[in-house]
Amino acid sequence: MALVFVWFATPFMPELDNEERGQLLFLSFLPLVNGLADFASIGLTRWSLRKGVQGMLPWSWVIDLAGAVVIFFGLGAVIILFIHMAQPGGVPLLSLEVLFAEIKGPATRGQYWWLLFMLFSTLIPTVLHGVVAATAFFTIYPKPWRLRITAWLRDAPEDAIAARGGRVTLALAFTLAFFVPVFLIVEAVRWWPGILNGTIWVFEGFACLIGAA
Repeated sequence: MALVFVWFATPFMPELDNEERGQLLFLSFLPLVNGLADFASIGLTRWSLRKGVQGMLPWSWVIDLAGAVVIFFGLGAVIILFIHMAQPGGVPLLSLEVLFAEIKGPATRGQYWWLLFMLFSTLIPTVLHGVVAATAFFTIYPKPWRLRITAWLRDAPEDAIAARGGRVTLALAFTLAFFVPVFLIVEAVRWWPGILNGTIWVFEGFACLIGAA
């Protein structure tokens, strides 16, 4: 279906600029491969969540993360290969050199929000799993600490100091459990430009390796 759509658009290719050709891909080939990648990513996350419930926490998220990275870069590689190899009527679907240059440019990067969203959407299930895993991990404290909190809470009705200690330490434990994932997300956002540039560098290197850019 995607190839048929591109084939029908072949006569108009010379009249389209790089952004318009990108939008053509957005309506044809990209939803297909992105849907498959999202399906694989969600399936992997669901499987790793089940393993986590069975006692593999936090290793289940490590497996999920590794698989998500493979799916992410695999999706990018497939898109680059398709753009490089599918040239209906001898007309390139997209100039990868222009694409990489414009994505790297802060002023023109916004034109390709749809491409970035499609790529990074495959990581959403893993990110959400990571938040859950981090929250769960930081509620697993050493047994003596947990016993101490339990004892304080048990003695709270008769002991004001125990009541205060139990409430404070329990609140601290849950605050830490929720603060750490939020902190990691904030740090990821802060380092987003570097993450994006590194990703572009990898994909551009792959494109150069196969002679596509």
